Amino acid sequence: MAGVVIVCLIVIHAASAKGYRDSYAAVATNNSSWSDYTYNLKVKPITTGSWQNALVQFRVTDWWDNGTSNMPIGYAIYMWGPHHAGTGEDVPGSFQLKRIDGSSPSQHISLFNSAPGIITDGPMDFSIALSGARITISINNNIEADIVDTAPLLYGGIGVGAIWESEASFDNVLVTGSSGTLFSDDFDSGVPKNDWDSINGTQWVQDGWLHSKVVPEPATLFLLTLGGLFLRKRKI
Repeated sequence: MAGVVIVCLIVIHAASAKGYRDSYAAVATNNSSWSDYTYNLKVKPITTGSWQNALVQFRVTDWWDNGTSNMPIGYAIYMWGPHHAGTGEDVPGSFQLKRIDGSSPSQHISLFNSAPGIITDGPMDFSIALSGARITISINNNIEADIVDTAPLLYGGIGVGAIWESEASFDNVLVTGSSGTLFSDDFDSGVPKNDWDSINGTQWVQDGWLHSKVVPEPATLFLLTLGGLFLRKRKI
């Protein structure tokens, strides 16, 4: 039928009723068998107003609620795109690796800050190799960080997300350990695998990519009016 556009989105969680400003989805949280592994994925931080960022997590054991977000207990790579209007530690074009042990600021330990010019509009190929206390982060086949944590978190699952009201997208998620593949999802089916848990915000598959964003409730309701939409909520 000429002039008709059919939109089909798969949403795995509705916007948080508490008004949280970050979005996260995770796999294998607190799985003690996920210890030394390599986590590969494609990342695209999407410019949203003055924001452009993305978030990748690993060795996640839990989530804590600080009233504005459900933050991961584990490691997190905060990345700031070149168009991000950042100040302070969120330098446009850079990334920061943190170990998050709990809710207080003293438990958010900065382990590495990259130079600007590393994070692009993407897509970027990330590879995170974990071996005991050693963490090696490669982007587009270039090693950008290689550190040994003095107080390491030694096991846990993976996550993806976006910070504040921004949006990020992810593809070709692959986690491998010594015994082979632990998890993979390329989202080509249009549906995320059931292993994903939405911790906060809204995640949906579009054009073969998993998108993550805190969508305001009116916008979520608008999505429900589009044809071909299937909504699946998850609770932790």
